Amino acid sequence: MDDAGSVLQIRLVIDAYHKEQPGLRYCFASQKKGTWTHLCQLEELVFVSMRPQDMTVEVARETGVPCYFKFQALDVLESFVSCLSGYYRLIATWTFDLCRELPTPSLDYLRANKCHGPIGRVYAAKKLKEKGGGAIGVALLREASDKYSSYKLDVTVENAKEPVSHDIVMEGDKVLFKDKEVMYNSLGAMLKELLKGKEPSIKISRILPPSDYDDATPLLLCASRDKKTRNSNNSGPVVISMDHLTSSEIRINRGRYSDLVVAQWTTQENREVAVKRPKFSNDYQGEREFLRMLNRYCFVTCECIATILGLTLSPLSLVMEYFPLGPLDKYLQSHKTDMKEVELVEAATYLARALHYLNLENVQHLKIRCHNILVAAHTDQTFKVKLGDPGVMRPYTQQDMHWIPVEYHVQPPWALQDPTTDIWAFSTTLWQIFSFGIIPLAGADMEEVRHLYAAGRLLPRPDSCPEDLYK
Repeated sequence: MDDAGSVLQIRLVIDAYHKEQPGLRYCFASQKKGTWTHLCQLEELVFVSMRPQDMTVEVARETGVPCYFKFQALDVLESFVSCLSGYYRLIATWTFDLCRELPTPSLDYLRANKCHGPIGRVYAAKKLKEKGGGAIGVALLREASDKYSSYKLDVTVENAKEPVSHDIVMEGDKVLFKDKEVMYNSLGAMLKELLKGKEPSIKISRILPPSDYDDATPLLLCASRDKKTRNSNNSGPVVISMDHLTSSEIRINRGRYSDLVVAQWTTQENREVAVKRPKFSNDYQGEREFLRMLNRYCFVTCECIATILGLTLSPLSLVMEYFPLGPLDKYLQSHKTDMKEVELVEAATYLARALHYLNLENVQHLKIRCHNILVAAHTDQTFKVKLGDPGVMRPYTQQDMHWIPVEYHVQPPWALQDPTTDIWAFSTTLWQIFSFGIIPLAGADMEEVRHLYAAGRLLPRPDSCPEDLYK
């Protein structure tokens, strides 16, 4: 194990069900009865990278800096990586390979053919309805749940309550579409022919690909019972009575568009929560926008995004996780001398994962800014942040110019309709993170700034950002 440049001999154990330290733990080999150190649970792994040339494995966790392990034999190294990857697929995300250098062949095959695992008929129908919008001709390919080397093609058809399923089986290295007794060279070739309309009786307009965020709970054979219960509970936030939230006047942060109140949720063991009270104008447009945001955002379930715990109806407000360390921009400004490059990279990684999740769920945030990221934890081992809610959506102005695509700088409000706006905002927010939370070109004339962007100029590289990372 590499510890701050020193190589230490350790005993490394993978035990998903250890009572006190489930997952990955180690102790020093020189100590017969040494103290065990817990690294993480297996579902907290982010990625694993292996370098066969020097027998080294990098293990990245949700919290904490990466760990580096050096092995004496390649077969032991690959066994370790395969064990981690296999457990992760059966505990956390069935479709995700932890290690790019040692992929699972069956997963590569499924991805190449836009094929789901054995997710079952019920979830397939649900996904076609939710992601396909119930449109005629939307299809989903999945492995059969009861037979190996067999597949199901579910298609949304007209005047049918449920999708129609077609059976597909492997005949040697060929694919047989049983309903039509037609043979294809591969699953991919079959899908291409069907999309071209070569089978008039089967109308397919598009194929829904698998996603890491599919509900694969039945496939998580090694997951704990608590995790399976959480995954099956999609009820969303609850309605909370204001009588169950207590706070004091000194714990209210009054802002231009909303007030933030730190309160105790009395029916939840006085748990500290953040109550966000939007300020609406006299008309009902603000409330409608707030409810529209809530409708698309309250069911977001990502560890990199602040959780909406509930809402109150009078006054209308959000009840969310409370983060005592506050917003990221102020935290970076006040801890500038303490921050390490690896911690800034870790914060950027959390933000990237949040944006990736929202993109897969087809949810636009539209308010990705450094001040809208919250610091969840900062220790010697980790710097964890979470993306906050977007709040009530208001038209963009020139002050948003740094966070929206250049083509909308003359008419900023139009950027609200462009799905690439979040990508541009993500880039500028990364610049803010490595600039310790400051506003880009603060105090500059915005018309001059617009001309600079129009001429192809970019924000300068922050001093704390390495050259290769900036490029």
